[in-house]
Amino acid sequence: MRILFVSYGVYEYDGRTRELMKVANLLGVSTFVTMVDSLEGRSHSDDKHIRVKKGKFAFCRFIFRVLKTSFRMKQIDILFIDNRRAIIPGLLIRLLKRPRIIIQDVRELYLISEVNHFAGKLGCIVERSLISRASVLICANDHRSEIMKEHFSLNEKPLVFENIRKLVSDDFAPIGELESKYGSLLQKKTFRIISTSGYSISRTNDKLVLAMKQLGSEFELFLVGGGSKRDRMRIEKIIGENHIQNVNLIGRVKENELKYLIQQCHLGVVNYNSENTNNRFCASGKIYEFLFEGLPVVTTENVTLVEFVNKYKVGIADNQYLKGIIRIKQEYDQFKKSVLSFVNILNVEENNARLAKQIIEHIGTSGRQ
Repeated sequence: MRILFVSYGVYEYDGRTRELMKVANLLGVSTFVTMVDSLEGRSHSDDKHIRVKKGKFAFCRFIFRVLKTSFRMKQIDILFIDNRRAIIPGLLIRLLKRPRIIIQDVRELYLISEVNHFAGKLGCIVERSLISRASVLICANDHRSEIMKEHFSLNEKPLVFENIRKLVSDDFAPIGELESKYGSLLQKKTFRIISTSGYSISRTNDKLVLAMKQLGSEFELFLVGGGSKRDRMRIEKIIGENHIQNVNLIGRVKENELKYLIQQCHLGVVNYNSENTNNRFCASGKIYEFLFEGLPVVTTENVTLVEFVNKYKVGIADNQYLKGIIRIKQEYDQFKKSVLSFVNILNVEENNARLAKQIIEHIGTSGRQ
């Protein structure tokens, strides 16, 4: 089968996109169009992976490249839509090229009643129009699958593809360079905590930073990732006003640097708000990234995260962070043991192969074309 995979996710940073691309390759001969942060060291016009660089008019350029690629392909048996903003060119391809099968990954669960701005409501309407036409729907956990079936009045629940993924290293930043770059930050003999949600206030990183004041100099926090200028200013203000000296603001980094930083830490923080359905029933890939590197986790008290840490004993859910961090440090060996036992039963490739098999079976039995 000839497959066109379309994603507005940024390839270097989007782990779910990269794993779904592997699934597509298991299904047939695949061509990919994705966004990228940089074209350095890569051809942006190779036949298998067409890359569109972020920047000015990126969405318009993305749509153009998707349509151009679709017309270059003589036949599209499967159109694989990943990421909400890929729906618009996807709908155009559906009209112009008539692919036999449409696969849609609904990675976010934004409900129109919970969205407050016009663009978001319009996005919900566009997304729903494709959901009603898709041959195969995919979501990220069982809770979301059940909610989607009811909310969208589906005949059956979408397939579930958990965000099971691990970070990988490449050759762009040798270990020596990483040691030189971060060595000065890693000299202290502290209990190192890492969050990869950046400066996000909506994810309660303000509470996390304030907890570091109470934890004291034996503990150290590394905030990795981006965020709005406003959120960064608020975090910096909290640090300054409270004279907090055990928080490091790293910013956004490439995957190999992130993997290195996580390996230097003892505990990962996985945090989301609970303001809407999408976040209450979050499907975190970050938690797997930490666990695969051997780190226990402290999470916020979202439904799915509470269930996860309680079932597998790999961390603690604590919206205030403080008690959870202290307890994990006190019982670190036991939590570490549980983490290593859990990751021994995980296999990213098997998770991908399972979804590919389910898609093939679904296509063979579904009358939805």
